[in-house]
Amino acid sequence: MRKLVILASVLLLVVTTSAFAGTSTLTLKRVSLTNVNDAAGLWQYEAGTVLLGSTQVGAFAATRRLVNGTNPPADMFTLTLFFKGNPPQNVTLMGSWFTSPGGGIGGVSAASQPYQFLQHDGTFTMTPAGAGTYKLVITWSGGGTVP
Repeated sequence: MRKLVILASVLLLVVTTSAFAGTSTLTLKRVSLTNVNDAAGLWQYEAGTVLLGSTQVGAFAATRRLVNGTNPPADMFTLTLFFKGNPPQNVTLMGSWFTSPGGGIGGVSAASQPYQFLQHDGTFTMTPAGAGTYKLVITWSGGGTVP
C-alpha cells in the first residue's frame, strides 16, 4: 500500500508539473538594423514587429555585441518584447548570439507583471526564418501564457 501511495504522489507531481508547461512560438520581423563598429567589435541594434501567426501582438528591440578575437565567440544578445497595451507589457530575454547561421539562445531575465512566471525557468531559442525574419520559441514549466 505504501508503494502505491508513493507512486500515486510521484505521478501526480509529474502530471501537475507538465500540465503547466508551455511553449510560445512568435515570429519577429525586422523593421530596422543598425551596425556600429568600434575597436572591440560590433554593436547591432535591431527593431521590428512581433507576430503570433499573422496577427501583430507587439514590437521588439534587440542589441547584439559581437566581440573581436574571442574563442569561442563571446557574442552577447538582449531582446525585449513589448506586447500591446498601455503601458506595453514586456519580456526581456538575454543570452548568446551565433552569427553563423544566425540566431540566439538563453533565458528570460526580466518580465512585467503578466509574464513574471517566465523569470523562474523561461528559456528561448531564436532561429532565422527568411530575410529579416526570425522564429522565436519561448518555453517554460510554470503556469501562465504568453501571446
